[in-house]
Amino acid sequence: MHDIIVETEKRGIPFDELLTIPEQDEWVYSDGKSTTCVAFILSMYKEAGVFGPISSSIQVTEFTVSHDVSLSARTLRIIITFPNASVVLFVDS
Repeated sequence: MHDIIVETEKRGIPFDELLTIPEQDEWVYSDGKSTTCVAFILSMYKEAGVFGPISSSIQVTEFTVSHDVSLSARTLRIIITFPNASVVLFVDS
């Protein structure tokens, strides 16, 4: 943690601002890419074009199991919440 604080100070980034920077899908850490089961599934949907024109604005690594993602027998429902709006996607299988 100390190294993180020192590095952010070197870069002129306040620590509280660092916490608001969304994790980017293309970031690779010393132990590989960061992912959860939800991020893995959503990355496949993103690559397949399920999110359409908003695909480039979605960082799947920001999702955790606490986000509202549900899959019924025929429909995938994803609710993405932004600071000023929510997007609900329904994808029929």
